[in-house]
Amino acid sequence: MSVTEKAAKITDRMASRLDLTSEQKEKVLALNLEKIKSVGEKDFWRSHHKKASPIYEDWKKEMKEILNDDQEKKMKL
Repeated sequence: MSVTEKAAKITDRMASRLDLTSEQKEKVLALNLEKIKSVGEKDFWRSHHKKASPIYEDWKKEMKEILNDDQEKKMKL
């Protein structure tokens, strides 16, 4: 599975769980792809397991700009 396919699959799961609008889904997919490509796939996923990493904090900050309050709570950002 390519990086793009993996990011799309994860974004689809997020969209379902968080009830994302189509506009939000596009933004989340773009953000996920951007982060994966900028730091490398292994480092991106590793950073999500280490919730205090700078990569995760940057991703979280950008996600907060996309999501509404209820969605943030569901995601526990």
